[in-house]
Amino acid sequence: MPIPTQAAETPAAQTQAAGARWRRLVNRTLRRLRWSVAGRRGLYAFLALGGFYCGLFLAARLTGLFSLPTNVWVPALLPVAGLLIGAAWPHRPGPRDAARVVDRGAATHDLYLTMVLLEGSAGEYQPLVAAKAEARAATIRPREVAPLRINRRLAAFATVLAALVAGVHLVPQFDPFGKVAAAEETREELRQIEESKQATKERLAKIERENLSDTQAKEVKEALDQLKAAMKGTQIKARQANAKLLAGAQKTVAGEWRKISSEKLSELLSKSAMAGQQMGNGSGAMPKKWLDELQAGSTESLKKEFAAVQRDLEELAKTQDPARKAELAQKIRERLDALAQFAEEQSGSKTLAAALKRTQEQMRMAAKAAEAASGDPKDPATEEALKGAAESTKLADKELEQIAQSAKDLKDLEQALSVLQMAKALNNKDLLSGEKVEGLKSMDEYEAMYAKLMKDATPDGEFGEGGTAEEKDSAKSKFKTELSKSQISKGKVLLTLKTKGMGEHADVKEQYRSAVRDVKQGLSEAILREEIPPGYHEGIKGYFDSIEETPPAGK
Repeated sequence: MPIPTQAAETPAAQTQAAGARWRRLVNRTLRRLRWSVAGRRGLYAFLALGGFYCGLFLAARLTGLFSLPTNVWVPALLPVAGLLIGAAWPHRPGPRDAARVVDRGAATHDLYLTMVLLEGSAGEYQPLVAAKAEARAATIRPREVAPLRINRRLAAFATVLAALVAGVHLVPQFDPFGKVAAAEETREELRQIEESKQATKERLAKIERENLSDTQAKEVKEALDQLKAAMKGTQIKARQANAKLLAGAQKTVAGEWRKISSEKLSELLSKSAMAGQQMGNGSGAMPKKWLDELQAGSTESLKKEFAAVQRDLEELAKTQDPARKAELAQKIRERLDALAQFAEEQSGSKTLAAALKRTQEQMRMAAKAAEAASGDPKDPATEEALKGAAESTKLADKELEQIAQSAKDLKDLEQALSVLQMAKALNNKDLLSGEKVEGLKSMDEYEAMYAKLMKDATPDGEFGEGGTAEEKDSAKSKFKTELSKSQISKGKVLLTLKTKGMGEHADVKEQYRSAVRDVKQGLSEAILREEIPPGYHEGIKGYFDSIEETPPAGK
């Protein structure tokens, strides 16, 4: 530490105050001495740290039992760490050490050491010693008595070691115990999980930002309200005006039906018939139930399945019993396979399939990581995979809600179109009146009212001329047997062919029956493919059902 300067109250103190030059000499020499010692100690520390780092890095590369960061800045920190250690090393040089260095370098025979030891003490001879020290201080240079020299041998060792630290990264990685491959696989899984989690977050944000279900439900409600308003605005025996009102509402409702069915549920709706054949028994009973509920607008069974898989995963991450672990892993795989198959083949929604597929992959990763971690619930890969699976499950729930809402809205629109056809049939008989439905709110109430009106109009509930008329042979009529007097004119014959022999036998009746059956069988598929609203289905089917499979006589 610097030599303190005291107040000049005594003759000795006055002499000390006058001797500021020799104090500056000792203090400057002390600073250079400390820098020199810190640098030398820093080199020793760097040699120790560098040797330890090289040995540790070579062990990691040759055995693969552990890994070390390979960034360039890691070995670059070693010299900095050595200097810090050298500067913080205890027993740093003091004023006495600096005075000895000055005496040794200037050959002053302990003159300055004596001044440091006598500092502040009384003595008649002290002014004489101080005057001599002050006089010699003018001729002594701190850089000469305490030069900042570098030990060449030590510097050479440090240079060689720095080259080794830089070159040790060129040693290839060996993996005799398979640890490196396992660690790399874990890192890749974590990277995939992170990418999957990011995609999940983006999709969730989009759904919440756009409020897809709310927007769709609002549009459907407006279409149904327009239809109700049109039916309430009808008047008795105002056939043309009523037809115009109903046509406008029908256009809106059918447009919403077509929009939902084509954009979101076209594949889902086409699965019902096929699902009954492919999944109606055995292990397919549960996917069949999922599909039926989803088409009915419910996701209860699917959500229960997700919750069951998550519970099994949490238990798998904690259990230590190998038998129980294998049992849980097998159960999870079976459930995930069923969910994946349902997502890809039965859901009909690309976004739902993506969410379910992402959930499956993350849960599979979690199960694999839990098995590899020997039941350690704090394993990073297991934790991240479980978190990602939970987020994907949440997204799948949102996607399922979208599909369920679409299915529910579609059923409401189909019922509305069916009620609309009943209203048109009543209008054709001048029986449609808005007064009859005044105060009704739900479409079920409209349907029940129109069904009652149709039943009251005709005993059998059908519209016609009142049933089958009785035949009376004795009744007189103005029927007259005549032949048509169609004009027969001469035409131009383009080509005639005359052959002799028996013609090729062909069963024309069987061909006719086969053609009619093919048309009827493909009718449902054609209706769905052409996106025809359900209000028109019965009329189209009725037309084709009226075609007899037996050709008319004489054909």
